[in-house]
Amino acid sequence: MASINTNLLSLTGQANLGRSQLLLATAMERLSSGLRVNSAKDDAAGQAIGNRLTSQITGRAMAQRNANDGVSMAQTAHGALDQINDKLQRIRELTVQGLNGSLTLRDTDTIQAEINMNLREIDRLAATVDYNGIPLLSGKAGTVNLQVGANDRETLGIDLNPPGFSVDSLGLTDFTIAGIEGEVTPRNTLLGPAHHIHLYAETNAQTTITYHGVTGTSRAFMQQPSVDGSYGWYVSAMLGDDPVFYNTGYPLATHYTATDTSVVSITSTGRIYEIVDNIPAQLATASFTDAFYDPFADGATRQLQQHDGNYVVRETQNGVVRYYEAAISFVAGGSGVQVRQLGAELAGPVYSTTSEIVDHPNGGDYHDLDSFDDIRFLRSNGATLPDGELVQSSNGGYYLQAEVNGETAYHRLGSVTTEDYTESESYWDEDLEDWSTRLVDKERLVLHAECATAFTGLDLTGQATNVNSTPSVATPQEDLRFLNPDGELFDEPARLMQRSDGQYVIEAKMAEGVYHYFDASVSVGLESNGDTHSIWAVTTNSTPTIFDIEAHRVPTVHGTSVVTIDPRNVTVNYTDSNGDTFSDVLRQGADGNYYFNLPNSLSSYGSFKIASLVDTEDNQVLIKTINGTNEVIIYHPSNLTAALNLVSVETDANGFDNGEQVADGAPHTIINITESEQEIRLKTPSNPLAALDQAISFVDSKRSHLGAMENRLGSVIESHETTNINLSAARSRIMGTDYAVEVANMTKAQILQQAGTSMLAQANQVPQSVLSLLG
Repeated sequence: MASINTNLLSLTGQANLGRSQLLLATAMERLSSGLRVNSAKDDAAGQAIGNRLTSQITGRAMAQRNANDGVSMAQTAHGALDQINDKLQRIRELTVQGLNGSLTLRDTDTIQAEINMNLREIDRLAATVDYNGIPLLSGKAGTVNLQVGANDRETLGIDLNPPGFSVDSLGLTDFTIAGIEGEVTPRNTLLGPAHHIHLYAETNAQTTITYHGVTGTSRAFMQQPSVDGSYGWYVSAMLGDDPVFYNTGYPLATHYTATDTSVVSITSTGRIYEIVDNIPAQLATASFTDAFYDPFADGATRQLQQHDGNYVVRETQNGVVRYYEAAISFVAGGSGVQVRQLGAELAGPVYSTTSEIVDHPNGGDYHDLDSFDDIRFLRSNGATLPDGELVQSSNGGYYLQAEVNGETAYHRLGSVTTEDYTESESYWDEDLEDWSTRLVDKERLVLHAECATAFTGLDLTGQATNVNSTPSVATPQEDLRFLNPDGELFDEPARLMQRSDGQYVIEAKMAEGVYHYFDASVSVGLESNGDTHSIWAVTTNSTPTIFDIEAHRVPTVHGTSVVTIDPRNVTVNYTDSNGDTFSDVLRQGADGNYYFNLPNSLSSYGSFKIASLVDTEDNQVLIKTINGTNEVIIYHPSNLTAALNLVSVETDANGFDNGEQVADGAPHTIINITESEQEIRLKTPSNPLAALDQAISFVDSKRSHLGAMENRLGSVIESHETTNINLSAARSRIMGTDYAVEVANMTKAQILQQAGTSMLAQANQVPQSVLSLLG
């Protein structure tokens, strides 16, 4: 059936024609580009694989270039090492010559000069040889990692790590072939005196003060002039509103020039005075000592008594009582009271033998001892007193004298009694003309001791009063009464103090910050009522010790200066062996080390030299001089002695000059160095040929490393070249166009294109058949 609404033949022809056009376009694209895969749609997997192969190919190609750069770097370093090796070989040759004993010192100096020039060239090469700005022989480059692969961590490292190939790194520092053996070490510090170390914040000095054994606030270092006392150096402080003073020696002070700071250490040996701030509640608990401050060893009863003075009573176990004058001491800072015996036993009255008793205590008027047939002497307990005898003291009292443990003692007479008794006696009986016995009535006088106590000296019974309590005021200072040198009460505020030797002292505040200290005696007394006690502190000298917190303040101290030789704040004046003096010669080199610049110092090796300080093994300080362009090293003894710190160094720690502050106000240190005429050469090292062999071996080791690295890099280059050929072939098989196949595809597509066009034209003519039906 013919239809004009839908030409199915035309539509089919159009579809086939489109497919043949697409096939023709693909074939032409591949033939024109030479690639089978022009986009991911052509072969998604192939496109990804080919792209990865391209990364490997290009990466390895660049790695080849990197390896070639590494070869160039290694060859550059190797060439420089060849030059260093040549220099070392020449130095070794000269060293063998210089060690010959037939040469004079001047001959060896000439050889040394050539050696030094070669050493300088080695240093120059080590410092300047580089590749593209990378230092090769100084040790500063470290490990240079060459990227010799297309992937991460595919590297080869060229070892350019320290120590490098400088003279120091090769172990040839100060290489010297002639001289005595010995080693030296550089010295950059010295010790010397430091002046004007300020102690307090009003100056610009940075001073740290450390007090040891000192408490309180407002601490300050002081010096007491001899006119004010004998303490000299001391520290003052405040505890609340009250002063406290500490014994000290001279402080340990050190100034450090490197930081412009000072450290001061002040150590106390203890307080000069302690306040007597506590008196015990009962004097009965006091400690009793003899004159040598030793506790009583023989007494059972120890009492403090008072009459017209203070007494201590010592009673032995046999009942003998002795009296001594006593001193009462209140222990500073504590709660104890010390009662100390003063001197020997107080002497008693004169005792004389008597044969009569008048107005004796028993009430009788008179007894004549000679009128009694017997006299008995009894203790208070009724026991017989051996060798008893009645005596009368010069003050009128009666005593029974007896022997007690081998010494004469006196018992106060207590009572007198009489008694009758009978006694048988023999008589001549005339009637019997023989001896006979009879009882006779007799009368006896009995003398009784008043108590068991006996005295060897003074008897204060009934005269002395026991003191068993302190003053009623709780605060001792408020209960004290202070008498000045004129015997009057102090008008100034006063406190009771005590020195470390136990001496009591009265502190009087004369003015703000001014305190006077008087030696004093302290005693306890009874008031007239017999009950209230008072404590008296009485000055015993009229010349006080004076402490003046403002006038005695020490603003600066002297000490030790730790001098770091640094041009920033140190000046060096130098006198050479010719006697020529050079001022301000200290300089700092590019390496940060100091040196003494002496451009006009004449020597046999040139018209200039530089110098520095070194220490020998025996702790002597030498001046190391490097002379002339040939850098001949000559050592000179100096005026500095490290062991004894006898250095001509003076530091003004706070920027003063003879007590006057200088313009810049900065600390200044001056070092005066004198070069001895004696010339010393130190053979360094002690085995120079062995040191050179070691240096040459070190160079050989690095050259071997660089040579081996060149071989490895050559292998890398060859490996990458082979690998890239294979990778390119693999990529070509995946990505490249097969021209035979694509030409066939294009021809087929062209034929289909032509046939499709013809068929489409014919299909488009089919609707025309409808017109014939209409006709």
